[in-house]
Amino acid sequence: MGPGIILLLGLLLPVTAVPLESIQTCPVANTHQAAVSADGRYRISSGKLRSLQIVDAVSGKLIKQLAVINRRGETSRVSAVYTAPVLESFLVTLMDLPEIWQISYADEPPPGFGGWVHDYRVDSGENYRQGKFPVRRIRLDTPLQDVFVDPDGVFIVGVSSKGNSVVVDLDLGRQIVNRLEAAARPHPGIATTWEYQGDTVLALADFEAGIVSIFNTGNWKLIKHIETSEVVCSFHAEANSPVVRLQTPTGKVEALDKSTLILLPQP
Repeated sequence: MGPGIILLLGLLLPVTAVPLESIQTCPVANTHQAAVSADGRYRISSGKLRSLQIVDAVSGKLIKQLAVINRRGETSRVSAVYTAPVLESFLVTLMDLPEIWQISYADEPPPGFGGWVHDYRVDSGENYRQGKFPVRRIRLDTPLQDVFVDPDGVFIVGVSSKGNSVVVDLDLGRQIVNRLEAAARPHPGIATTWEYQGDTVLALADFEAGIVSIFNTGNWKLIKHIETSEVVCSFHAEANSPVVRLQTPTGKVEALDKSTLILLPQP
């Protein structure tokens, strides 16, 4: 799995070096109300009357409008939208319905995408032609709030309406972990990944306490809790750097060694 990422206006962007003196205070609001496809052709945003709008990113022309509604006729507000480049898809989290929507923007979406085919394989017998921007609905136990989208498009970590940290497998299309062993109030919007001893780990910050929880994404077991001097509000995890920098609301930055999972002494 690749380096950590920053989610900015729904785009999954690789983190670049940020001078310590340029790091400011924490963001205070969710800004993922629009996203642009990885190829730059399409833009999706949450519209009025509980809908999604997909437009041509260059001309601004409306291509498709989707009502945010389930099969029982229940509607929902949009929580956030993201781009998953590896999947050639937009990912949409909903406030009022226990679903995640994966909307393919590929020129040729996988056969059966958005239907009832389990694996979307050509040899599954459901190789029919479908319309542009099909929607795959991933059902959950409860709606998700803040989420972290894996840069490889394998999983989503989110907080349920019950306050639990859950994991959704995007390959299987279902929730696979109902409660991570995280701290009191985990915030998946403040998370990052890197390689550790041959495995990919996820660092997840707590919204109220100075705690960072480290998980093995192969089995979702907790590796350790790390106590920090203050609440962590963002991570800066450059691919070639041996450390992850943890930013606090006061602008203080702490360094976490990727290879030992130990906070380095402050200079």
